Amino acid sequence: MSEVIEIRKISLPISGFTELAYEAETEGHLFLRRMAEEWTDGTNRFSKSGELILGAYVGVRLIGVGGLNICPYSNDVRIGRLRHLYVLQSYRNRSIAGKLIANILSSVNDLFDLVRLRTINPAAIALYEKYGFSHSTHPQATHEIFP
Repeated sequence: MSEVIEIRKISLPISGFTELAYEAETEGHLFLRRMAEEWTDGTNRFSKSGELILGAYVGVRLIGVGGLNICPYSNDVRIGRLRHLYVLQSYRNRSIAGKLIANILSSVNDLFDLVRLRTINPAAIALYEKYGFSHSTHPQATHEIFP
């Protein structure tokens, strides 16, 4: 029997986030630590119109996260930025990242005309392109999508 994956809106601090951040750091990714620090110091609380953080759960266990902000590298509030997408290693290749991406993009509604992101990770590039992102020419983004 396959496990049921539930995607829901979250805020920090939240149980299980430390495990995600620790595992991400062991892989050389510091973006979840930065996410927690920015939440704590108030720099980024994902609280502006249209912004959110989603968590992926199996039961009560947080196994992945992803966020959406107004793009900080644009003066246009109609451009979003997909940020901090991470799924625990033991849960990868089960379409969980895809579910997070789909839920983030479905939340865009009429608030964002374009969503950008930045990644240099080859696996992440393949993932985002699988879900419709194309290469971006913007200097602070590698990929974008018109949701």
